[in-house]
Amino acid sequence: MILAVAVQGRLERQSEKDESAALLLNRIRDVRKKKPAKVAGTVRKLRPLPESWEWAAFSDVAQIASNLVDPKQHMTAFHVAPNHIEKGSGRLLDCRTVAEDKVKSSKHQFFAGQILYSKIRPNLSKAVIVDFDGLCSADMYPINPYIDARYLLTFILSPIFLRFAIKTDTRVAMPKINQTALNQIPVAVPPLAEQKRIVSKVDRLMGICDRLESERRETLSLTDRSRRSVLASLTSSRDASELASSWRRLSDHFEILHNRPETLADLRQTTLALAVQGKLVKQDPNDEPAFEAKLEDLLREKSLNGYSKKPGEDENGVPILRISAGTARNDFYVEESDHKWIELTDVEIDKFRLERDDLLACRFNGNLHFVGRFSLYRSCSDTTQVFPDKLIRFRVDLSRLNPRFAVFALNSASSRKKIESFCATTAGNIGISATNLKTIVLRVPPLKEQEKIATKVDRLLAQCDRVAEQLRDRQATTEQLLTATIHQILKTSEDRSQ
Repeated sequence: MILAVAVQGRLERQSEKDESAALLLNRIRDVRKKKPAKVAGTVRKLRPLPESWEWAAFSDVAQIASNLVDPKQHMTAFHVAPNHIEKGSGRLLDCRTVAEDKVKSSKHQFFAGQILYSKIRPNLSKAVIVDFDGLCSADMYPINPYIDARYLLTFILSPIFLRFAIKTDTRVAMPKINQTALNQIPVAVPPLAEQKRIVSKVDRLMGICDRLESERRETLSLTDRSRRSVLASLTSSRDASELASSWRRLSDHFEILHNRPETLADLRQTTLALAVQGKLVKQDPNDEPAFEAKLEDLLREKSLNGYSKKPGEDENGVPILRISAGTARNDFYVEESDHKWIELTDVEIDKFRLERDDLLACRFNGNLHFVGRFSLYRSCSDTTQVFPDKLIRFRVDLSRLNPRFAVFALNSASSRKKIESFCATTAGNIGISATNLKTIVLRVPPLKEQEKIATKVDRLLAQCDRVAEQLRDRQATTEQLLTATIHQILKTSEDRSQ
């Protein structure tokens, strides 16, 4: 908003004492002995500029330099690439020598005072003024400014310039702005004195934004540390009194500690940790004690990898789950609507058919946190479904293990730590075997207690989902209010300028 307002003449008041932009441009043309350049024909679609301003072609206010050199002759020279520049801010994040960056191909030479501009998407909003000589990547333009360099940089970083840059980005194989297109982009040119005032005010306002952002990061960091501390006190509590005290702390400060949707992930994991520790429900002293057992010893039949042939889109086939069906939900249930179709024989259907209370584990994924993640199939779709080869099916012994309790225990932090230690990378994918998953040891309480724990976890995870949805709605409302406020600021500024 600041940049958009600035380059439309609505950030600073105009002064009658300033020399007009028209005279400035004429003087630049006289020195360069050039006629006014052709401007892209969309200028008329923009808002009118203040009376003392002018639209000019980019080539009227700057010159694109192109001095290709062999970096081998300049191994100690500074080297700048798009990844060294912060997007949208005009800040140089890093600077290395040609030797450090191991540059081999020809590069452009640049000099102190020039603007380096990235010409390739998605870096069209990356530009910086350099105060040293060096070499830049071939996908950058060194630019000599003829107006105030900092004002021109402000315009290049503005959304107005970016819209023009995207429109000229026509190449399919390597989208970028060629020199002809860049030279025709219109630039809103204010009087020179006003350019300097605009830059000064933009710097002050950006400084305020930076301070606000820094304070926001500090606040978030403090909140995150506090939240982790409170949640850790729940899982580390030694008796009922400490546990109750920790719950009160969480309840009293819940809105502060969980003020963003993503913070609910910590609470979900804490809920699972409390479940496997036996801290969610009261134990019955008359029950038999909990025991520990490997998953392999709690199954009623062998595990099975899914069907390996590629599914299709023909809805006449049998629904086969996508891999994402087992990782899509926060409550660890299978998303049964996430499927394709496949043609199978009756024998194949019978082999890979899913039944209520089947556990599915993700065998391969590019995301480590999804590998070995368990989900529970509830047969909500009321139709026959099968599963793909990147999922593994487990069927537990229902006389010893509640499937809902099992899926929560297998996704708890203690189980995940063991599962992720088994994961291996193959051909860009991270994988795990059923053999390794079956070695996971579970602490198994009595069946009645398992049912109580599973019911309470279900309720708490559902509450987490509701809170997350409320927080997302609140964020959307805040963004709408912010957008409306910005529009009002822009309108007020425009009315004053008129």
